[in-house]
Amino acid sequence: MRKSNKLIISIVIAIFLIILLSSIVKFFKTQEEEPPATDLDSFVDYLIGNDVKMYGYFGCGHCKNQKEAFGTSWDRFAEKGGYVECSNYGDYANLDACKEVGINAYPTWVIKGEKVLGEQSIEELKELTGFI
Repeated sequence: MRKSNKLIISIVIAIFLIILLSSIVKFFKTQEEEPPATDLDSFVDYLIGNDVKMYGYFGCGHCKNQKEAFGTSWDRFAEKGGYVECSNYGDYANLDACKEVGINAYPTWVIKGEKVLGEQSIEELKELTGFI
């Protein structure tokens, strides 16, 4: 086999290995970030029981991240009234409620009557709400 063919084969193998390794790393990183659903379901019930609300906007990237942090428990939170969409679109839309509360940044959490601005980790929310 010629040297140029060996070089091309080596480059192709190296690229394949890089893609494979990055996929493996991404897979395990995703697995570590997903909290157990049962723990979050009980946390969601606690949030609802303590009238905690998240005000968001469908086009907000931080709001999307916040929703994804709850995994499958997000629907439970939204359906029980924990999420308010600050637009006229979607199932949980209530622009008037957002104006009434004075929401001007997304996401905004209302916890114990106080506004908490920005994306929060699940652990931060647990601390802020007294769940921990």
